[in-house]
Amino acid sequence: MHRLRRFWHAVLHGVSDDPPPQPAVRWLSDSESPFGVSVLDCRPVTQNSVAVSESAEIAARFGQLRTWLGEELSEQQFSIEVPVPGRLRYPSYGKAQPDGPVFKASAMEEKWDLYLRGGRLYFVRSWTGETYYVAQLSWGLDEWAITQAWQAENVQDDTQRSIQAIDYLIKSHLYNLAAPHPLRVAFRGEDEKLALASFADFGWRALYGTFDDLIGSAALEKKLWGSENTDS
Repeated sequence: MHRLRRFWHAVLHGVSDDPPPQPAVRWLSDSESPFGVSVLDCRPVTQNSVAVSESAEIAARFGQLRTWLGEELSEQQFSIEVPVPGRLRYPSYGKAQPDGPVFKASAMEEKWDLYLRGGRLYFVRSWTGETYYVAQLSWGLDEWAITQAWQAENVQDDTQRSIQAIDYLIKSHLYNLAAPHPLRVAFRGEDEKLALASFADFGWRALYGTFDDLIGSAALEKKLWGSENTDS
């Protein structure tokens, strides 16, 4: 049992040693799902897990990052380009955002901070301050779009999953949509591990996971651009 606990701490970075008994996660079929594809309902795990760190240094770093404005981010360079599909666009509501934080984790159960710097959007891990993804933006009167994207060398995902993660993080963290997140292919067929990995990756905002590519999904586009822009 102790070996199993240490294993999950090593693999998932921050799930509490003694989580309470939780109902089993389950797959929703494409007919049950509000997204038109089969999704794993991760909420029984992700909404009942507590993120902890055994490192006082990491806990202190998280606290320091709550007031960081991301001034040094524009100095970072990444060489791994992520292919960007032409439909990565989002409503701008008539104005561009000023440089600075656009989303900050309010608790350790939220795993990401997002910053705008010099026309680029930076996706930063809230515990460590490590930048995982960068997106070059183009602003218009009614919308903004991603024109280029990169991932850091320490990101183990392939670039297809990275662009899905970027799109998910924008929809879930900036627009507060209950958008499905990309699941880890390595845990396919192991639903509990998928849900635990989802919490490690995306924290409390990991509600539904999928192996499908939902960039440009009609259901999500309707919520993003229409009157259904809610967290339900």
